[in-house]
Amino acid sequence: AFTTLEDTGGGHLWKVAAGGGVPVRLTTESGEYVHPAWSADGSELTVARGSGATFRGRTLTHNPWWDVVRVPADGGDATRVIRVALPTGSGPERVQRRAILAPSWGPEGRIFFPEIIDGGTAVVSVQPDGEDRQVHLILPSADEVAASPDGRWIAFQEANDVFVAPLPRTGGG
Repeated sequence: AFTTLEDTGGGHLWKVAAGGGVPVRLTTESGEYVHPAWSADGSELTVARGSGATFRGRTLTHNPWWDVVRVPADGGDATRVIRVALPTGSGPERVQRRAILAPSWGPEGRIFFPEIIDGGTAVVSVQPDGEDRQVHLILPSADEVAASPDGRWIAFQEANDVFVAPLPRTGGG
């Protein structure tokens, strides 16, 4: 899966066979799609969709919020899971790479994503319908996070370094 972005008309989520072939457009509505991730069973993808900063002559890092959306693997309408806002007053000069959301699938079909908060980055997960929001831990300044399939570990990127740490379990997830 990959995304495209044109200077004037947004972009789309696409897929192409691993062996090559003709790309297939999956989204029906153009937008600022980034960081696609396949579900464990391959039936759908999650992707971040920006608020439209590039339509206003800005860059992706100027989006004040991102929607985490799900798209069927065979294509169709995007279903919003949750909206993740950047803290008020944050901009590309303050949050740098953390300004572009990167959701991923984790254990039990939960969707994980980093959320910038005062004092760091929260590792958050929700059910595919956006319910049962859980904060698993707070990291100093993670840009991206990804849970292991068994839910025991979290991989995260801070600046140019990648780390692995135990993933605390919370609530029912």
